Amino acid sequence: MNRAFHTGAIAWACAAFLSVSFGADPRAAAAVGAFMLLAAIAVRKRLPLWLCAATVAFGLSLVWLALHSSLTFSAAARFEGVSVDLRGLVIERVEYGDYARLTLIAEDGPLPSGIRVSVGAPGALDVSPGDVVEWELITDRPDAASRAKLYADAIGLEASMAGAPRLVGKRPNDWRVLFARYRDAAASHITRYLTGPEGGVLAAMATGRSELIAADLRADYARSGLSHLLAVSGLHLTVFAGLFDALLSIVRCGRHMRAAAGLTAVLLFMLMTGCTLSVVRAAVMAVICRTALLLGRDSDTLNSLGFALIIILLQNPYAIFSTGLQLSYLATMGIAACAWCARWIWRMDARSLRRLHPFGYAALLAFSTSVCAGVFTAPVLCFAFGQLSLVAPVANVLAAPFVT
Repeated sequence: MNRAFHTGAIAWACAAFLSVSFGADPRAAAAVGAFMLLAAIAVRKRLPLWLCAATVAFGLSLVWLALHSSLTFSAAARFEGVSVDLRGLVIERVEYGDYARLTLIAEDGPLPSGIRVSVGAPGALDVSPGDVVEWELITDRPDAASRAKLYADAIGLEASMAGAPRLVGKRPNDWRVLFARYRDAAASHITRYLTGPEGGVLAAMATGRSELIAADLRADYARSGLSHLLAVSGLHLTVFAGLFDALLSIVRCGRHMRAAAGLTAVLLFMLMTGCTLSVVRAAVMAVICRTALLLGRDSDTLNSLGFALIIILLQNPYAIFSTGLQLSYLATMGIAACAWCARWIWRMDARSLRRLHPFGYAALLAFSTSVCAGVFTAPVLCFAFGQLSLVAPVANVLAAPFVT
């Protein structure tokens, strides 16, 4: 099977990563990308499909990165390391004990409209999602690596307070504010009735509020190679979608009804948990699978994964610098590689293997999936966190069914 989307996604991600990492001039990179596109079009009949897809994706990525940067983050970069008067809408507030971090969207003033600004403030500050404020801030001037990480989270600037904010209005019905308030309310209810560390863990997995997890518990999970279980991820969305589909099957909903209801449930889950990149990746793949079900077609895991990555990088080319997205993408590639190896060893597809050897298939799938995902994500874990757990494959097999 030709996997043009998978090959193209790898080329697209590599182009964005290399261009930003080496500090390439955006206009020069765009010129190189345009040349590659023209060359691919000129010789498309002489190239194999995978090479043509990779060349086109590499060129498009360079062009889109330059265009996206000029329209968004380049304008914000001019305001690094200065004092600015911001007018914006508060869309999120995250508490860290006596410290809070607020996310605002700039509206009027010197900053370009739509730019997201992350502001550190005292926990006692009376500002909440839905407030429209005017605020004097001092912006940070991050290094290149830190800037790429900020852009990966769609944050244009980080800033600290230079004065107290002034409330000039309220916008409680903005959809971003509504979802943020839902997540705050859900986390608050969970931690109210589960007052121990398990409350913080459940709230983090249900709403994406990972700051509610105690630092010592987070360290214990990291040493065991289980830290990914503490955050909302594609794994949780996959389990949720599977359980939802099974419930619809029990009440004897038809195939088309199950697919349509599954699409709605997946999109709501993504919005309710804060649209983290790993969840968005899984959501796009789930939408593709359920659309294929509606159309009576089969879906390919690697092509779906590649398409999801391209969609994410079209929305924000800097997302490739997100550690969460890197781990999610590589783990899914590892699981797909595990399935391919199983088919090659037993000379049969997964459905036939599951039907003939159900218990052996389940045990093999649990262990080999954990091993393959661990192998593929090991380089990123070592680079990002400086540690690698040797017991992670076994620990994941034992803990994942209970945590999810």
